[in-house]
Amino acid sequence: YQLELLASASFDMACLINISPDHLDRHGDMAGYVAAKRRIFAGAGRQSEAVIASDDDYTRAIADELDRAGGRHLTRVAVAGGAADVTVTNGILFERGVPAMDLNGVATLLGRHNWQNAAMAYAVARRLGLSSDTIAKYLPTYPGLPHRQELVANIDGIRFINDSKATNAEAAARALDCYETIYWIAGGLAKAGGLSGLEPWYSRIVEAYLVCAAAEPFARSLNGHVPHRHAGD
Repeated sequence: YQLELLASASFDMACLINISPDHLDRHGDMAGYVAAKRRIFAGAGRQSEAVIASDDDYTRAIADELDRAGGRHLTRVAVAGGAADVTVTNGILFERGVPAMDLNGVATLLGRHNWQNAAMAYAVARRLGLSSDTIAKYLPTYPGLPHRQELVANIDGIRFINDSKATNAEAAARALDCYETIYWIAGGLAKAGGLSGLEPWYSRIVEAYLVCAAAEPFARSLNGHVPHRHAGD
């Protein structure tokens, strides 16, 4: 956020994980948003490092552009298939085709989006000189972050997850994909598009509890698909 204001910033190492529609009220359209993200690689010297998870069309295009331009070391990461330096398949992280570590069972790294995060961290650490064994030993100790699939409590086998950093449908989908039986609290201020795109995960939601300003538009989206109720604030 606000990368477009960093006119003179230059980074020895810069990472780009993914791009999906967000903050369009600020940037006008996706072209403006992508251009702002692209700025993180501007002004870097010939010894600079670029680490890019090229799993979506936007990041893949930026990686291809930097590759053609040359002048820096480019590391590609992929969890959605395709060729890359660091990949994750079914939770197994590979470096250039060689298994490096198993991410399955790491409670703070659930879901493909967190596999992508872990693969990016692995790629950065390798470029900084850490051994694969050291990374594999310590990455599972990652404690997680507040509000990002944060395990608040486990009561009688029921996990209470705070994922309030998921402020759009794209982010919410990543969390919904991690669990089979979900009681979902959703609401706040709806972003553009509302719940559009979450339909494939509706079958996992036993009931939705809708709060704040977005409760009514979310209810209209869920009508006939997911049991729900208005839950105030």
